[in-house]
Amino acid sequence: MSDIINALSKLNTDEVSQDKPTSEALFSKIGANLNALIDSGARFQIFTSSGTWTAPSYLRSTSALVLACGGGGGGGSGTASNVSSTAQAGGTGGGGTIPTLRLVTIAENTAYTVTIGGGGSGGATATSAGSNGNNGSPGGTTSFGALASWPGGLGGRGGLKSQIIGIPGAGVNGGGWGGAVANGSTTLEQATPASPAWGSAGSAGSSSDSTRSGGGGGGGIGDGGNGGAWPSAGNAGGAGTSAAANSSAGGGGGGAGRDNGSATVRNGGAGGNGGSGWLAVIWFGADV
Repeated sequence: MSDIINALSKLNTDEVSQDKPTSEALFSKIGANLNALIDSGARFQIFTSSGTWTAPSYLRSTSALVLACGGGGGGGSGTASNVSSTAQAGGTGGGGTIPTLRLVTIAENTAYTVTIGGGGSGGATATSAGSNGNNGSPGGTTSFGALASWPGGLGGRGGLKSQIIGIPGAGVNGGGWGGAVANGSTTLEQATPASPAWGSAGSAGSSSDSTRSGGGGGGGIGDGGNGGAWPSAGNAGGAGTSAAANSSAGGGGGGAGRDNGSATVRNGGAGGNGGSGWLAVIWFGADV
């Protein structure tokens, strides 16, 4: 039993640091040995919503492994427009985040509050022509008591009235960055160096002028939300799609509204919401 604990402790310190994401290979390695770990006294619990984990009596080890990630950022909304205020840009996608592994010290019969970071809210529909779109909010922080925490991805910037390029939401812990509002190509859906997200970034919205469609959300464990479309003349911009629950991915940006030569305001599309995070605890209990 001590060999397994030592091996997992070494795995944590040698292959994972506080500043690096958990690779798919490492995650698979843990998963492939989970049955053997359970046979040797390991137990695990997965949280997809907030709750409480209580360490049992008669622990074999006061060390536990916690794997978790924060919520993805919400996408920004696109600009609104009318005949006197041409639409400039769709909103940018929110940043995603992927899990990192922590080794924590626990005590028997002690309760630990588990907080699952929610996905950031997408920027609200823009209704005022000549103004910027609304920013998406950052994803929430996931935490295991006061022992460890995992931040969420940053929200995407709302469309900017003065330019046709947006500022994407930044990914966290290797999660993908939201796509900038330009052509929606993967070259603009950035990720932190050598740490790509597990999921794919969302695609930019369709449009004859892609500078006014929304950027895709950054990937997390799952795929980022897609950007909203820049519509035909006289219509509101398309809304960005939301990332799936517990995907830790970013929401898509909303498309810009498109006027048709009238004073009527065509709203910018709302940004999509980011996906929430999750947390898993692995500990070593007594024989039963």
